[in-house]
Amino acid sequence: MTTAGDLVMVRPKRFELPLWAVVLGMLARWTWRGLWWCLRHPGTCALVAVAAVLYRRYDWPGPVVPLLIVGVAAAVWRWRHPSSWWTWFGGPLLGRARRLIVYRRVWREAITLCGLSKTYDRRVVLPRLLRVRCDEALDVLTIRMLRGQSPADFQKATANLAYAFGRRYARVYTEHPDDPPVRTGRAA
Repeated sequence: MTTAGDLVMVRPKRFELPLWAVVLGMLARWTWRGLWWCLRHPGTCALVAVAAVLYRRYDWPGPVVPLLIVGVAAAVWRWRHPSSWWTWFGGPLLGRARRLIVYRRVWREAITLCGLSKTYDRRVVLPRLLRVRCDEALDVLTIRMLRGQSPADFQKATANLAYAFGRRYARVYTEHPDDPPVRTGRAA
């Protein structure tokens, strides 16, 4: 017999899946994630497929010889025209490598400890690292700030950001000017 104010424990009926259903569900999820990754990275998947076809048809020289040809061509290009090589080949390649190896590895920790992350709906939200461009001397990071953030927030944390990523100096700038354009005439 219960009265008002008594604590009543209600537990839902426990539902157990058979092992084959769990394994089948996990395989389906892994297959879907693999397909989704391939859709998001078609260039990488195409290179791996071409390397596999070349290896199957020509054994180990199949994938090695094209890599050697590309390497020699890149070396000659850098020797003859270093500025265009950095613009079109070396800079983008170095930017992708540094994005994965340097920035992405410590992004969450660095942004959180520098005070640039926010909590929304009991979830930590981080600014997104969109792109890394590199040249011989510097890295330019393109970041999508959170709603409610301004470049001034990043400006306050520049020293902390520089040391978090192993650099001596950091600078924050925006591609959008501070003052909106003034429009006049009928179209305004």
